[in-house]
Amino acid sequence: MEEKKLCPYCGEEILAVAKKCKHCGEWLDKEENVETRIEPQYIPEKKQAFKKWWIAVLIILAVVIGLFVVLSKHQGKTDKDLLVEKTDPVINFAEPDEEDDAAYQNEDKSHSQSAPKVIVSPKTDEVTTDNYDTEELLSLGESYEKGIGVEEDHETAFFYYEKAAKTGNPSALNKLGNMYAQGKGCSKNTTKAANYYLKAAEKGNKYAQHNIAFCYWDGNGVEKDREKAVMWMRRSAAQGYEKAIKALKIMGVE
Repeated sequence: MEEKKLCPYCGEEILAVAKKCKHCGEWLDKEENVETRIEPQYIPEKKQAFKKWWIAVLIILAVVIGLFVVLSKHQGKTDKDLLVEKTDPVINFAEPDEEDDAAYQNEDKSHSQSAPKVIVSPKTDEVTTDNYDTEELLSLGESYEKGIGVEEDHETAFFYYEKAAKTGNPSALNKLGNMYAQGKGCSKNTTKAANYYLKAAEKGNKYAQHNIAFCYWDGNGVEKDREKAVMWMRRSAAQGYEKAIKALKIMGVE
């Protein structure tokens, strides 16, 4: 009679030499069969789950990086838009605004709200600093630039501003810088604009100091230099120019 034993899993009687229980189907020699029968089913499932987990992590990481890049670009654009909004609506270059800056009337008496009495065509060589003083030239320039009492003509405005700037007047230098910066009455030239702004800024013109600050801040017409930009903006703000004060707050340097 063959020797028998009890199955350790179901308790039924089986042959002592049996390797698998005929009642519950469990393998009795686990060490031999775990490697040959169980592992081929278990390991691939584990590896597949691990692979899916890493794919999910990579997808999440890519999404996070993408959001960071988008938000960074958006924040940079937002900061730039704020600087434009808080300073000047035209490429950040400021000029006197009679409504916002009443002191301008006292600083430069050349800006009347009516056309100059004497207007000479820029097609001739009659206009010289001997015939007209700087204030008259500035007044003529602004009249043509803004169409005050005459038909708006940027080329003529540029002509008179250039004549006035030759006298070294800081307001005229800043005006001429604005014309070059915006391409009004001339070909746009940020290098020349920055040059005229710097000359006027060095003479203490707060509008030019504001403008050259932005030139240095963005590298327009000059080599980008944030330290110089802040320095000139602070000088403009120190003279009470509201747009420069707001720009400093946005720059985070107050």
